[in-house]
Amino acid sequence: MATSEETTLIENIDSGKNIEEEFERYKEPNPFNYSELELAKRKKALIDAEKDFPNVPPKWIEWLYDVLEQKGEEEVKKIIENKEWEKKLNNKRMLSGTLKSVEVLDP
Repeated sequence: MATSEETTLIENIDSGKNIEEEFERYKEPNPFNYSELELAKRKKALIDAEKDFPNVPPKWIEWLYDVLEQKGEEEVKKIIENKEWEKKLNNKRMLSGTLKSVEVLDP
């Protein structure tokens, strides 16, 4: 006996629908609502930056590109001058160690 999904798929095949019409293609996420032209420029800039800086992780390059595009040069210069990106780490956090015993309350 066929499930409802199988039945629907068989009905769509019999009705002459194309598989591409049935299933949506993957779309790149666009959280900053870039236009098609801006997305093309972004893609080109990311490829060039990855060639120029091969030791920098690609996600960092994407993040930096988006920050520069969204904030603008003046605001980024202000952030660099005020050293907002160079904040001290919280020294109270535990950086390493060994747990001697652990109790799992909710498996």
